[in-house]
Amino acid sequence: MNNIIQFYTKISKTYDLMNHMVYSERLSRKIIELAEIKEHNTVLDLACGTGWLSSRLEGQNVKVHGVDLTPSMLAKAKRQINGDFLIGVAEALPYRSESFDAIVCNMAFSHFNYHATAGEIYRTLKPSGRFVATDSVDPNPGIYDALAYYPARFVVKLLWVLAGRPIDRSARDETKAFDPKSDRIRTALGEYMETNVELRYDLLGPASRWKSGCKIIYGIKQ
Repeated sequence: MNNIIQFYTKISKTYDLMNHMVYSERLSRKIIELAEIKEHNTVLDLACGTGWLSSRLEGQNVKVHGVDLTPSMLAKAKRQINGDFLIGVAEALPYRSESFDAIVCNMAFSHFNYHATAGEIYRTLKPSGRFVATDSVDPNPGIYDALAYYPARFVVKLLWVLAGRPIDRSARDETKAFDPKSDRIRTALGEYMETNVELRYDLLGPASRWKSGCKIIYGIKQ
């Protein structure tokens, strides 16, 4: 856990730029759509970071809550977004049972204990509440390393991305739709709620050539 905090503390200054490179606005719209977020809902952004997704939720006229493990990331979210943000862990959420109409989690579930987190999601969701998690399929950490540790190299990588040819989607291996990591996440959530999964190749930003696809796992509390 300390390693995670140290890593995200180190990249917190460039994290917003990284988000703009890795994630597209289509991704946030898809998360909000699958979570069926409506006006005046109470929504938790789990592992909210600096608030990339929370800021999109704020525009939906909902009550935004965010929880994250890293104080420096959370401090940026608090400065930028009108919401309630707390330091906490996914395995023991600092909220009462049945607090949220929806819980969303963008590209962070792999850091958690899957089963403990799934239980906390179920506990804190209201009846018929929805959960949406995204996960990368076959990720390459190159852009994260470039931004975190090699700022000068990032410029070179960025130019390569912008100038490079798009990945041929027809050549992608669709069997990766059920990669082991995402399958474990879905299995853990499936112990508590009905889940569905989608694999999408059109939801990531300019740095998407470093990721084969975006897995979306979503469910509803019965």
